[in-house]
Amino acid sequence: MLVLSIALVSLFEAHSRALRTSRIATNYAQARILGESLLAKAVSGWNGKLRSEKGVSNGFAWSVEIAPETASWAKIETKNNWRLRHVRVRVGLGDGREIKLDTLKLGRSNG
Repeated sequence: MLVLSIALVSLFEAHSRALRTSRIATNYAQARILGESLLAKAVSGWNGKLRSEKGVSNGFAWSVEIAPETASWAKIETKNNWRLRHVRVRVGLGDGREIKLDTLKLGRSNG
């Protein structure tokens, strides 16, 4: 009977851990999809202006920032005011973790 009790407790603990891991993986996947969507929207709908946005969607706090690229290799003079911009998306998972997605966008500078 003792062995059966120990086995049952171990089985319940493993099941509980599996459910917790599954919930974390689901939250990560949802946050990743939201982040990729925000990044695609920021890059494709970009009008050249620098901007910063924040919001909450489906319980995930997010932010989008479009700023000048500050690396020394990005400071190149061009005709027609073309500039390299750093686009960063952050999505908070709510437990202190966050997903960061970064890309660069080349375009004419309007601001």
